[in-house]
Amino acid sequence: MTRGAYARAAGVHPETVRFYERSGLLPPPRRGRKGERLYGEEEVRDLRVITRLRSLGFSIDEILKLRAMSAGKPDGELERRVREMEQRQQELRALLGGDGER
Repeated sequence: MTRGAYARAAGVHPETVRFYERSGLLPPPRRGRKGERLYGEEEVRDLRVITRLRSLGFSIDEILKLRAMSAGKPDGELERRVREMEQRQQELRALLGGDGER
C-alpha cells in the first residue's frame, strides 16, 4: 500500500509517517521494483502501537527504548516510566472512586 493508504489505515497523517521514519521509530519502508514505498499490515500494526504509546505520553526516546527493550535490551528508565504510569492509574482509580466508593 502507498504511504497515504498506510497512514489512513493507521489513522494518522502522512507527515506523521515521514516524521516517525526520520526519528527512527519506523524503519525505512520496503521498496517496490519502481522504487515506490511498500507498506503492509505488520507496518500498520507497528504504527498503531507507536501512535497509542504517544497518546499515553511516551516520548520518542522512550518508545525507542521500549522497542530496544522488546528486542531483549532492558532499560531501567523505561521500566521506571511504566511503574510511574501504573501508580498514576491507581491514583486515578482512587480519585474517581474505583475502589467502590463514590
